[in-house]
Amino acid sequence: MKKHIFVCLILLSVLLFMGCTTQHNRTWGNAPDFTLPDLNGNSFTLSNLLGKFVVLAFVTTRCPYCLMEMEELEKVHNETEDNVAVVSIVMRDTALNIRNVYGTYVDKWVFLMDNKGVYSSYHVMGVPKIVIINQEGDIIYSKSGLTDYKFIMSKIKEAR
Repeated sequence: MKKHIFVCLILLSVLLFMGCTTQHNRTWGNAPDFTLPDLNGNSFTLSNLLGKFVVLAFVTTRCPYCLMEMEELEKVHNETEDNVAVVSIVMRDTALNIRNVYGTYVDKWVFLMDNKGVYSSYHVMGVPKIVIINQEGDIIYSKSGLTDYKFIMSKIKEAR
């Protein structure tokens, strides 16, 4: 009986330590490609950004936390404009309403309207949700909830 318990404890310890690995360079696989309209009705295709890091921000106009996250995304955009693209994806809303809610942010980076279900292909269960994609098109980070500028930048720097 003691030997059986000892073996179980060893197996449990191994399983616990396997779960404690670092997430450095972890990828979630290829980012699903999509084409969505921007606020001017022009088509935008994600795969056109291959070669750059991409920060996708899934938001809605009814989410106060999404508006708070815009300040953090603006810092990312301002610091990394040449090699990191910030893209906000708004679910089921009109261009007019998106402009009214997000104000001057819509002139700084791309805002897209998702009426095609891109949200579901990225498994968005809550907003805001940040997805960071590396230059090869692999998802390197994905999280729902507020994400600050420093954390986003640290994930990009880790992946370089």
